Amino acid sequence: LNLGLRWDYETPRKDRFDKLTNFDFTAASPLQAPGLTTRGGLTFVGVNGLSRYNADPDRNNFAPRLGLAYRVTSKTVIRTGGGLFYGSSTGIGTGSGAFGISGFQTSTNIVTSLDGVTPIVNWSNPFPQGLNQPTGSRLGLATLLGQDVAFFNRGNRLPYSGQWNFNIQQELPFAMVFEVGYAGSRGIKWPQNRQYNQLPDAALAEGNGLRTQTANPFRGQISVGPLAQATVARAQLLRPFPHFTSVTSQNEHWASSTYHALESRLEKRLTNNFSFLASYTYSKLLDYGIGGFAGEDLSGQTFQNWNNMSAEWASSTADMTHRFILNAVYEVPFARNRKGLVGGLFGGWQIAGIWSAYSGGPLGVTSAVNNNFSQGGGQRPDWNGQSPLAANPRPEQWLDRTAFSNAPAYAFGTAPRTFNGARSDRTDGVDITFAKNTRIRERFQLQFRAEFFNIANTPRFAPPNVVFGNAQFGVVSAQGNQPRVAQFALKLSR
Repeated sequence: LNLGLRWDYETPRKDRFDKLTNFDFTAASPLQAPGLTTRGGLTFVGVNGLSRYNADPDRNNFAPRLGLAYRVTSKTVIRTGGGLFYGSSTGIGTGSGAFGISGFQTSTNIVTSLDGVTPIVNWSNPFPQGLNQPTGSRLGLATLLGQDVAFFNRGNRLPYSGQWNFNIQQELPFAMVFEVGYAGSRGIKWPQNRQYNQLPDAALAEGNGLRTQTANPFRGQISVGPLAQATVARAQLLRPFPHFTSVTSQNEHWASSTYHALESRLEKRLTNNFSFLASYTYSKLLDYGIGGFAGEDLSGQTFQNWNNMSAEWASSTADMTHRFILNAVYEVPFARNRKGLVGGLFGGWQIAGIWSAYSGGPLGVTSAVNNNFSQGGGQRPDWNGQSPLAANPRPEQWLDRTAFSNAPAYAFGTAPRTFNGARSDRTDGVDITFAKNTRIRERFQLQFRAEFFNIANTPRFAPPNVVFGNAQFGVVSAQGNQPRVAQFALKLSR
């Protein structure tokens, strides 16, 4: 029995020149208008008594651990354990944009339409009010009024997960061991962007009235963007923070996940020149969304309604229901101890291989046109409840478009974020290595390797186009893995 307790503390982030931004949700804005209560604005580290840290210190990260190993018989062992494990708030994206720097960089958006339909842009002078310039922290709560803002929430805390497992290990004849067990985890406070300036759901009942142009109460107080015009869409004035367009909390620590898995493995130690390891996992991963992985193509997804986060809980695009891996190594005994030409050519060879087979990820369907006018959420189509997967999935038609229809205007689609029963192509591939070690005069060893990846040249199709309304909806247009690759290496070592 092992018991432990770990304490983690990571100081919040600081910048040498204090170029970090937060947001005060309740502060009275210096921008006021008749009939509107405008609250909320950007705040800056090291200004007006605010700490130079971009988040409040998080000092209560206690992580207990428990482990238990029990020998039932001389060949049977039970193992179980669990604990809390804390992550880090660093390394959550490249560049500084993920840490809240509004005010220290800015962009100028072209106002193409006031009602979302009628174009007003003049391409000979697309920026009649000029280009925005960074103002730093000198304007305080008046920074970037009428524009998009992004910030780091001071209430963020370190992400953590609870992990637990239970395993039974059994020794078998022929130097083999079999293990079967259960593993689970619960992720809490994972960093993920969050939009705070979406319309309240009740406002969508106004329908076309949301696009009605009304006198702009901020006219003359804002000089750039749609709120600098003489009129403004009614929808803008109904937003929680009408004096901004989008209000985005970067990498806010709010998301969560759950993972449950049945894990098994059969391993043979190296005897008679042969060893292997076979493992199989049957699992389920649920979350609120996941970012892209370098080198891996995941199905497209979007948050539809920031006011109803429970509807975004679904199978993760990284979920793999089945995963089987088999690897084996065989040391060729022929001429192993022979010297001279025979030993030099035929001795010291080793053959190894890996067979990987696992399920594809769930697919999420979005709409080509966002007609809910929620001023913040995305759009998914309506779903009729039938399987969205084609009867015989093939590259030219992987999804069944008849399972979907466009959602009515000013309404959110009924399709879930991902479909557990509609997945991208599975992976099934074999990699093989041939290696030869040759001893040269006791002091040196020469190794030759010939490696073949995806030796059977088995294609894995990339996820299909998942944008309903696109002419290529449901069509696979790319390969998701590499074709057969062969590489050779020669290494001399002492």
